[in-house]
Amino acid sequence: MLEIKNASLSLEGKQLFEGLSLRIDDGQMACLSGPPGCGKTLLLEAIMGLRPLDAGHISIDGELLTEASAEEMRRLMAYVPEGRVAFEGSVSDVVAHIMGLRANRSIKFSKERLMEEWGRLELNASLLTQPFGAIGEGERRRAMLAMAGLMEKPIVIAGQPTLGLDPDAARFAADYLFHLAHQRGVTIVAASNDELFQARCDKVCPLAVGPR
Repeated sequence: MLEIKNASLSLEGKQLFEGLSLRIDDGQMACLSGPPGCGKTLLLEAIMGLRPLDAGHISIDGELLTEASAEEMRRLMAYVPEGRVAFEGSVSDVVAHIMGLRANRSIKFSKERLMEEWGRLELNASLLTQPFGAIGEGERRRAMLAMAGLMEKPIVIAGQPTLGLDPDAARFAADYLFHLAHQRGVTIVAASNDELFQARCDKVCPLAVGPR
């Protein structure tokens, strides 16, 4: 269970939101929404322990997220970034790089498992040998989501998982995160203004200045 309690956050003197409380139980899918600049991405960073809140706190399974506990808590999380991921090399090289990160080295990797995740996202195995920067945005985003599922972390943080995708790719991405939450018990926290994506979520939390 991930809980945000009475959280406030500002940037360069501008109040983004305050008094925000949100509880996300295991196996739930929650979406942060709101206009650009409202603090969606910054709150995701705060959940990962990369940015302190101005007030309030974040806890995971009852344990407070602090500067001291942040690195250990990040081991519980898989992150799918919002922006375009720049990487030289093939898709297979990206997979090897992610699995080789310190937080992921204890995870047993198999190509068979990877292909199972890709199958859920309608990805073709031939993509593995292609340059990562040359494949389409929908394929790139879905490949990163598949890595999050492969890592079997209890929490997945996703920035704008369907942004810029065509309707089919967006549906595959939303359905996959829904599967992780409702079939595998993963806690999903995403930032998105996509109404179709929000409809798949258990909770939608609009960000706005003022207590919520």
